[in-house]
Parts: sequence; structure tokens; C-alpha cells
Amino acid sequence: MIRFMRNNRGQFVVIAAILIAVLTFSLAASIYQISLQRQELSYKPVQELVLGTTSDFERALNIALNVSSHNYNATYSKVYQTTYNPILADAAARIDANATGSSFIANWTRSVLTTYANTGLKTSVPQEYVSFSYMGWDNTTASIYATATINIDAPAYGFQGYVGRSFKRVTLSIDVESIDVTEPGETTLKFNINESSGFGSDLPIPNLTSQNLAVQAHQTGIAWTPGNVIALTYLGNGEYVLTFTPRINTETLGVKIAVSTPKEGILIEAEHYRLYVRVNLQSQLLDSPAPTNDGQIDFGDLRRLSLPNSTITPVGSYGIGYIPIFGYTFDHWNVTQGLSTIENSTLNPTTVTVNESCTITAFYKPGSKDYPNETYTVWLYSQESDNSTRSKGTITWDSITHSLPDQVINVLPYPVEHPVSYTTETNSTYVFRSWNHTVGVIPWNGTNADTKVSVTQNGTLIAVYGPAPFIGGGGTLYVDENNNLHTDAQLSDKWYKGGRGIKLQSYSNQGKANQEVDANSTALPTNYVASVITATMYVEVSQVQNAKNVTISIGFYYSGQYYDLGSQTFDVANQDIGVYTLNINVLDTGQWTPLGEGVIPAGSIFSLKVNVYYFQPAYGTMFVHYGQDYPSQINFY
Repeated sequence: MIRFMRNNRGQFVVIAAILIAVLTFSLAASIYQISLQRQELSYKPVQELVLGTTSDFERALNIALNVSSHNYNATYSKVYQTTYNPILADAAARIDANATGSSFIANWTRSVLTTYANTGLKTSVPQEYVSFSYMGWDNTTASIYATATINIDAPAYGFQGYVGRSFKRVTLSIDVESIDVTEPGETTLKFNINESSGFGSDLPIPNLTSQNLAVQAHQTGIAWTPGNVIALTYLGNGEYVLTFTPRINTETLGVKIAVSTPKEGILIEAEHYRLYVRVNLQSQLLDSPAPTNDGQIDFGDLRRLSLPNSTITPVGSYGIGYIPIFGYTFDHWNVTQGLSTIENSTLNPTTVTVNESCTITAFYKPGSKDYPNETYTVWLYSQESDNSTRSKGTITWDSITHSLPDQVINVLPYPVEHPVSYTTETNSTYVFRSWNHTVGVIPWNGTNADTKVSVTQNGTLIAVYGPAPFIGGGGTLYVDENNNLHTDAQLSDKWYKGGRGIKLQSYSNQGKANQEVDANSTALPTNYVASVITATMYVEVSQVQNAKNVTISIGFYYSGQYYDLGSQTFDVANQDIGVYTLNINVLDTGQWTPLGEGVIPAGSIFSLKVNVYYFQPAYGTMFVHYGQDYPSQINFY
């Protein structure tokens, strides 16, 4: 018995060990299962939060593009009606529309943070990655898009570093070849509209109705007439057939189509308009019932055109003259089949203003004398388009340059033609606009500074000039490695942080509470004329926790005087390199330059200042980055 008990004691020990191991493994499995369940419980709220937030972010971006597109359209129309300058209108509209869209996204971000404050959800939408674009609204193909990036962290659930990007684009195009004006009073055409909510291919918008469309038709002059949609048929793949009244002008084929998308209400507009019109030329014997087409006609820069004749020309003002055959003389002019006007229908030559396609007829009759034998005097003047200044520039007549005002005597009459040109003053910000004249002094091309003039009586010739809205064509000034501003991007082999960019260190008050980077241009080679000036700076600030703000200031020096264009102060971006954009709308600044609104004269030294202010030590260092990856620059639009 004793031996038996001794022999079984080991068995009990083994059995006990096995039972303990089984219990241990069971406990471990239970703990692991509980852990899995807890992780599953944590995962589900995070998944719901992230998916819900990103879905709402896409919706918010669509709404932002909606309000931005309507704001762009309203601002463009407002500015264009006062300036008649499409470049000024577009630039001002872009600034307002971008500000509206970005503001909506910023408000949405604050709302999300408030809504999910108890969950610890952290959401940010960096403004430098929020972008709105409007392209081709005055062209046959137009597009509008918005893009933004969202960052989401949920520390309470161990979820970090989610980055999502949202994108929305709408494209509208008019099929010019499909425009049909053969039906009386109607116009039919095809257009195509697509959208994309991601970075893949576009998808058609198949559910437009007439309520989503607004049509304008060009019929005559400069006016646009609201159209009435008669039929709208969907063909598939985003293509529609549209029929509307009235019939558009058969030469300009001018039409504007605006679409508000059915789901998001995003507005987009495309336009077609031919700037050239057809002028038909003919002659007719006074008593004849139909054109006889004897003689020749001079029109604009074209000479001795045989009749009948036809020419395609831009809208504008032109000289026109008739040379009858021997034994006949000119009687009068007549314009039919179009809204164009003859300055004096009984003078030969005279001036015709062509607004749309037309037919011009020279009537003649038997006679022997057609041209006067005497000579005349022409007085030469110049004036600004609003009559605010006079006598600037010079006029060259028959190779002789005249300071203004002046006169030319003993001028031979038509058919003699006198070469004439207008030249603005050196370094002037004015450009030639057109020729004004009295009856009997006929510029053959009223919109060219270099033309020819014919004379049939004493009179005046006036060169009209005005501020140069497009001198220099805008432009860009780039920051370079030597604290200068250049018209070309200046790159260097001094790359910073593995090629991520090049940087300028603040050499002014380095390590102090106020640090500054200054950059000045060389003398501008030409006038910079802009409706909008935008300075975009890539700025790195160390010890960011102690920095108060960043300020960007721009201006220029001209004739020893500094002209302040504007400045803006920004909160310091809580990131490695912050993007700071200063926008100046010229239309809101008034006459802040010596030569008129929006004009930075040739020879000016453009100036940029970037400041960082620290409210307490430790004072860090401020860097302005430049180059390919971080192109700090100033743009003139």
C-alpha cells in the first residue's frame, strides 16, 4: 500500500500540472478573446467616425464648389459691367470665389471639431491644399473643379495619421460644328457635360432638364438676348441636343450656355462667339433695279477691289471709297442686311462702322467730276479716352513727326492716301486706342496706330489713347538665392533637406524678436499692369510655439518714392513649412500708383518684406524657401 501510494504520487503531480496548464491556457484565451472584442468595439467607432467624416467632407466640398461657382459668376458680371475688361473681371472673380469656397471649408472644419469634441476626434483641412479653379468660361470648353485634403486623428482609439483627398470637377463643352441656324427663329446645337468626384475618368450627367439651363443668344451689336429652351434631348455619354429661340447671328454664331448641375447645383458656363464678320461689297447704277458692279472699292487696308467682292474682317471702323469707271461719278452709299453704319452716306470716301455681317453698296451715276482739285488743312490732336489729358505723344504724317497739337497744310485729297502713325511718349503707360476724326478726314483703319488717311475737306484727326491694361502682360517675380526678385525662376545647387527646397535665412535681426527677409527686384524692364497681385511665400519658422505671426508686405520704389501696395498678417502655421498668400485686388485700392490704377511703371524697383514676430524667447529663426519645390513668388494678373 505504501509502495502503491508512492507510485501514484507522481501521477497526481502530473495531472495537477496538466489541470493548471489547461486553466492557464483557458484564462489566456479568455483574455485574448476579450481583447479582440474590445479592439472590435474600438474599431467600429473609429470606422464609423472616419467614414462619416470623409463622406461629409466630400459633401462639404461639393457645396463649397457650388457657392464658389455662383460667386465667381456674380463677381465676373459685376466687374465686367463696369470695366468691360474680361481679364480684370476674371481675376477679381477668382479671388472672391476662392475666398468664398475656402471660407466654407474652414467653417465646416470648425463645425466638425465642435460636433465630435467628446470623441477626441482631431480634423484639419490645410488651406494650402484647398484649391478652386475656373477655366474657359468664355470658351467653347469650360471646366470648374475643387480639391482639398483632410487629416484625421483619433488618439483615444489609437488611430493616427489618416490623410484623405477629395476632388470634384465639372466640364461643359459646346459642339461648334453642330450649330444649326437653318430653321427660322430657332437655333439647334449639341453640348456635352460630365463630372468627376475622384481622380478617375469623368462620368456623364444624364438628368438635365430645361430648368438646369440658361441660354443667351447673340443677335446684333454687342447685346445678348435671353434664350427660351424649346427642346432638350439626351443622347447618352453626357451629350445633349438643345433647341432654343431666338436664332443666333448667322455670322458670329454667338451663344452662351450656363448649366446648374441637378444634384449639387454647381454652376458652369461655356461660350462661342466669332469675332470676325463678312462684308459684301458691290456697286449699282442709280437707276438700275439690280447691282451692276462697275468700278472698284477701297475698304480698310484692301485696295481696288473688283466687284462684287466679299471679305472677312474683325468688327470695327474702316474707311471705304468708290472708284467709278470713266464717265460716271459717285452718288451715295447704302448698307443692307446687317447692323452697320455709314458715317456720311454722300461722302466718298467715308467711314463705315462694321458691327456684324452686312452688304455695302456704292451707287453711282453719269458724270465727269468725282474728286476735288483743291488742297486741305488737317489739325492733329491727341486725347485720353476719358478726355482727362491731352496732347501726349506724337503723330507722324507723311514721314514728318508732329508734336501735338499741330496742323498739316496743303494736304492732297482722295484718292491720295497719307501714311499716318501715333507714338506714345517714352516710358508712357498709355497705349493707342483708336482714331477720332471729323467728316472728310478718313482713317482707313480706325483701330490701328499705323494706318493711312484720305481727305476730302478741312478737318481734324485725333489719336485717342488710354491706360495700358495689358502692357507687360502681367508676369511673375521669383525669389532667388541672393534675396532678389527676378522675372525668371532662379535655381541653385544649394538644396535644403535633401532637395525639398532652397531657403533664405533672415539676415536682419537674426535671433531677435522681430526677424525679416527683404527681397528687391532690379528695375522692371516694362510696365507691370495688373488687376490682382498675389504674393505666395513658403516660410519656415523655428521655435514656432513662441512665434506670434508672419507678415508679408509688398510695394515698389519709383523716382525715389516708395509706394505701398499692401500687407497682411497671418497666424503662424503649425507645420514645417507654411504657405502664406497675400492677395491684393487692384479694384479696391484706388489710385495707388503714380501713373494710374494698377500701373507699376517701367524702371520701378519692386519690394518684398517677410517678417516673423516672436512674443517670447526662445527666439528662433525664419527662412523663406524658394526654387522648384517651394516657388515663393509674386504674380501680376
